[in-house]
Amino acid sequence: MKKIGTAFLLALMALPLAWGESLLTLDMKLLQAVSRTEAAGTWSYGGSGTADLSVRSTGNSNVKGELTLSYIPMDGLPSGYTLVNLEKASVKVQFPSLRLTMGKTRIGWGDGQVFNAGDVLYGSLDPSADLTADEIRSDTALLTLVRYSAGRSYLEAIVMAPSPDMTDPSSPVVPGITATSAGGRFVTELGGVSLETGYLCKGQTKTAGDATGHRPYLSLHGYGWLDWYGSASLAVPFEDASLADNVRDSVHASAGVFRQFGLGYDSTLSARLEALVYLTGDFYLYPELVLGLGQNLSLPLMAVFASPTQSAQLTGGFSWNVYQGFTLLAYAVAGLGEEGDTFSTGDLAFSAGMGYKY
Repeated sequence: MKKIGTAFLLALMALPLAWGESLLTLDMKLLQAVSRTEAAGTWSYGGSGTADLSVRSTGNSNVKGELTLSYIPMDGLPSGYTLVNLEKASVKVQFPSLRLTMGKTRIGWGDGQVFNAGDVLYGSLDPSADLTADEIRSDTALLTLVRYSAGRSYLEAIVMAPSPDMTDPSSPVVPGITATSAGGRFVTELGGVSLETGYLCKGQTKTAGDATGHRPYLSLHGYGWLDWYGSASLAVPFEDASLADNVRDSVHASAGVFRQFGLGYDSTLSARLEALVYLTGDFYLYPELVLGLGQNLSLPLMAVFASPTQSAQLTGGFSWNVYQGFTLLAYAVAGLGEEGDTFSTGDLAFSAGMGYKY
């Protein structure tokens, strides 16, 4: 098995040489971490990080292909599990008014960096997201998408294949056709505001906090002195499609604002605030401040507040781009809350390492 995987990776790396019109990128983030969880009650030390190998076509502006493998450096995995995951494998073809996308990739519906109620495709609702990741929401799925464009407006139709049940890796269970998701969206611009609305008949959940059923949504995005955006969606179960009975539990809305301020000659301060709200009264907040000192040094400070359990998670970071493509990294993550809450005071993590992209 290892020989097959090694041969595949070597063949993949040789593709750009054979094609001559493609871009090969290796993006590594390697960290050493010291962490403690309230449940374990002890400190632990280990390595973490990711290594993403991507091949993208560059020769034809009307046809774009992308292939991305992600590797997680971890020892001692049980038999049947793999460290290499196929994140993306897709082809996008552009015709005069039509665009066709097919394969495993990510399509963004709605707006929001951490909380996005309009993301009915994957579900961007889980408050326990990794805020230190380059892409906080990066889930992909096998799909086919057709887009028809007319000026500044476009209409999309999408079909998403269900993922197999990998509870037992040695014997995956393939879901029936009822687990397929299908729908569409319409995007236009009205008075300087981007308006987006759509519907997904969702047969399978993709992430934590996601829901199946009838999934209509609406999203708005405005630009100006203050960048603002908001989305709202509904999940009515297939087995009980009564709107009145399900509105209170399944309607949720997200909203956010973003503003970047100039400091001195080449420094900046970026501020973002996002909220996720349910009709039950529960809500989550995500404030973010990022201080950029020059072009190479970045100091982010982020938090997630969860009202249902009156708990929070604080994340601070340090990123110094020493050389082109080479970055020194450090993060600290601390929970504030009781044991069993969304976040716990006993959950702490400190990590430091480097990133390299070439």
